[in-house]
Amino acid sequence: MRFNLLGRTLTVICLLLTIGATNRALAVPPLPGGPPGYSPASSDSSTPEAESGTVDGGAYSNRYFDFAYPLLPDWREDFKGPLPSNTGYYVLSALRPKGELNGTVLVAAQDTFFTARPVNNSLDLLKQMEQRAILSTLKIEGPPREIKIAGHSFARLDYTGAGLHHAIFAMDIRCHVVTVEFTTRDAEVLQQLSDELKHVTLPPDAVAETGGGEFPVCVKDYARGANVLHQVDPLQVGPSFTSVPARIIIDKLGKVKHVHVINAFPEQARSVMDALAQWTFVPYIQNGQPQEVETGILFKFGGANKSGVTMVTSGSSEHRPAAKELP
Repeated sequence: MRFNLLGRTLTVICLLLTIGATNRALAVPPLPGGPPGYSPASSDSSTPEAESGTVDGGAYSNRYFDFAYPLLPDWREDFKGPLPSNTGYYVLSALRPKGELNGTVLVAAQDTFFTARPVNNSLDLLKQMEQRAILSTLKIEGPPREIKIAGHSFARLDYTGAGLHHAIFAMDIRCHVVTVEFTTRDAEVLQQLSDELKHVTLPPDAVAETGGGEFPVCVKDYARGANVLHQVDPLQVGPSFTSVPARIIIDKLGKVKHVHVINAFPEQARSVMDALAQWTFVPYIQNGQPQEVETGILFKFGGANKSGVTMVTSGSSEHRPAAKELP
């Protein structure tokens, strides 16, 4: 009896260790969901957000990123991702075959304004993922490198482990890194999935990374220093010691046009949106003309200032804009 109990105990321990190793082997960013009640919020319903993509007509489409990925025949959406995290990580969609599960596609995005570790672009993010994969004793089949597919720029990382092939394709759009990750045991299926990227819809490289055209220009830490003409602090509401990331779009006159609170309790989201609606900025100038600009702000509730809410810059000095005009 004692030996049987010991055997069962060891079996459970081995199973837990195996599950942990498998989760680490995926080498994807963590998904901190936050306490119950956390959710994104927007100042209006007409402006597309990063999390508002859909699967319809045989493709995953996302208006915010101007991105569409066509599904293979007989594939479908498996599940919608969890709510975005407070570091700006989105699981946008998970796709799978309608029949036998011989592969999966994970569409995700990482907001480069709010990453726990600085990320400058898609290649930078894949290098970090490569290091996590190596630490998980996975085999790197193709290190992070820049490639072109149908005239569009991507970064690509390939690795294997536990009998699975993984290929991650990443692209820079609106100061996010959008990733499409293929996982399968079948190398032929991996090739079929990769070939579908030839038919992907993306904004032109010239505007995808930093904006312009139909996109606002995205600039890290624009909402600070001399760029801010008038500032109102959010009121301290809800629980203390919480972080609330928000993206804002500033119009050509320097007024806040749109607020997207990425992850917050509803009362804190309302406090942030009410405060940011009153901010005004120096208009952003590009090529001698005012432009709409998109930037990020991180608020810490329970701060030391009078309102109890502290604004945190989203990066160190080397990641801040040196001037209000791009070359």
